[in-house]
Amino acid sequence: MKRFDANFEADRHVLVPRVYASTEAVLVMGLAEGTSLSKWVKTENDVKKRDDVHALLVDMMAKMGMQDRFMHGDLHPGNLFIKIEEDGAPT
Repeated sequence: MKRFDANFEADRHVLVPRVYASTEAVLVMGLAEGTSLSKWVKTENDVKKRDDVHALLVDMMAKMGMQDRFMHGDLHPGNLFIKIEEDGAPT
């Protein structure tokens, strides 16, 4: 998680919760603000917001695979949280 956090440190749209403790079997992290992607896609009907989140996710995946050459090992809609900022930008 430290490497993932460092890779996105300069990106204000990708926030990584703080890691408090970890072992090989357990990872304890801070609370992530927002709504899980799995819930968000079921409730958000605004096409612009959906397009913005889609673009953010595509950019994030491309950066991980092509630039960082380091992929998050447990990305799924329950582990991704969406928060729309006051300026309308997703984080």
